[in-house]
This record gives sequence, C-alpha cells and structure tokens, in this order.
Amino acid sequence: DIVIVDVEFQYDRKKLTVYYYSNSRVDFRSFVKELYSIFYARIWMENIKNMQDHEKKCSHVCWNKHMEPAKATEY
Repeated sequence: DIVIVDVEFQYDRKKLTVYYYSNSRVDFRSFVKELYSIFYARIWMENIKNMQDHEKKCSHVCWNKHMEPAKATEY
C-alpha cells in the first residue's frame, strides 16, 4: 500500500517526479511505463520517509493537514 504525496513536473517538462511513501518495496515498472506513454518525460519515483524530508526537497508547500493524500491504484 502506497500513498502518493505530491507530483512535480520540471519547468522544461522533461522530468516528472512522483513523491510517495510506503512501508514496503513497490514495483513501479508498469506505472512508470504508463506515465511515460502519457507525458513523454523521464519519470522519477521518490520515496519520502517522512514529511519533514519532503518539505526540504519540495519547492512549494505540498501538504495540507486537512487533506488526505490520494491512494494509488494497484501499481
């Protein structure tokens, strides 16, 4: 079970970063292939250990305490 925290497109649209957290290893090969077929960009999956790490890496405020993060579907 994973939780997708944020998705960031690089300014030149050549890289898409998906920030998520999970307690176990997840195989994203089919998910990355599907994202590439849609966006034609390099896909980077980044596991966030905790929200403080994410806030350091993220250039904007990505987390709202009142909103639940979206759950990923079967990837």
